[in-house]
Amino acid sequence: MLKKIGAFTLAEVLITLAIIGIVAALTLPNLIYSYKKRIIETRLVHFSSMFRQAIQMAEAEYGETTTWDGFEIDDADAMLESYNKYLGKYIKTIETYKTPKGVAFALANGSGFHYRKNANPENWRGNLYLTFCVHYKNCKNIKDTGSPWSTYYDGKEKFHFDEVGIPVTIAQSLDPDNYSREMTRDELIENCKTSHYKCVGLIQHDGWKIKDDYPIKL
Repeated sequence: MLKKIGAFTLAEVLITLAIIGIVAALTLPNLIYSYKKRIIETRLVHFSSMFRQAIQMAEAEYGETTTWDGFEIDDADAMLESYNKYLGKYIKTIETYKTPKGVAFALANGSGFHYRKNANPENWRGNLYLTFCVHYKNCKNIKDTGSPWSTYYDGKEKFHFDEVGIPVTIAQSLDPDNYSREMTRDELIENCKTSHYKCVGLIQHDGWKIKDDYPIKL
């Protein structure tokens, strides 16, 4: 006597696939967003630690950064020459690219950084735009369009560090006479929202985490 073998009907299969599709549509964006946040967070903290350590080692050998020479205004060749002299042996990069106003460097984890000097050529720290890019290609695309805030920092792909690899968290843009005052979280959120200038400071303030109220849509 033949046994009946149970099987799904076509309708049941289609209903199951539809349910799977709905669940995937609801959860996939959250998974992608969480993954993107994690990439940004880990690469930011890695860059900050790496660059600050490089500065410390270079200063031990060459003296404080304020005494370093060779960094000329908007001169990629001079910037690269001085970088190689002071920092090149302390930071492992895999590619170098000269932009119209500075130099972009690729890191092994897929991120990169760009810097450009536009003032005070007598020392290294004067007005150095140090930009970290979550993905190196965006450092290669940096161009001078007149406004550094919109050109160099967007709070989701490109972030501003100060000259020694520290996120900008001080209130210089709000209160120049109180330069050393750390900004409050509300101030950091507002500046990140309006100019993107201190977005990395907000992330650092929150323990290198992008919280739910982060004002930039990733």
